[in-house]
Amino acid sequence: MRALTRFITTTATVAALGATWTPTALAEGKATLGCSPPFARATVAYIEEISQPLITAGYFTQDSLHALLTSLDHNGNSSLCYAVPPGWDGPPATNGAHRQGYVNLVDDKIV
Repeated sequence: MRALTRFITTTATVAALGATWTPTALAEGKATLGCSPPFARATVAYIEEISQPLITAGYFTQDSLHALLTSLDHNGNSSLCYAVPPGWDGPPATNGAHRQGYVNLVDDKIV
C-alpha cells in the first residue's frame, strides 16, 4: 500500500511539473504566438495614430492613451493586436454611432 501511495504521489508531481513547463504554443494544441484573425499586429505608435479621434473628442489625453496602450503590452515589445469591430467603420449604425478611433486590443503574445 505504501508503494502505491508513493507511486501515485510521484506520478502526480511529475505530471504537475510537466504541465508547468509545457511551452504555451503546445497548450491544448493551439498556437498562441502572434495575432489570431481577425486581429492584426501593429505598433503602439500606430494604434495611437489611428486613435487620435478619441483624443480630439476628449475621451483620452495623449498621455492617458499612451499609458493605456503601454499597460496592455504585457511583454513590452511595443506591439499589440487590434481589430475594428464589424460595422464600426461605416456606414454609421442606425443609432448614428460612428465609432471612429475605437478598436479592440489584445497583447500580441510574442515572447
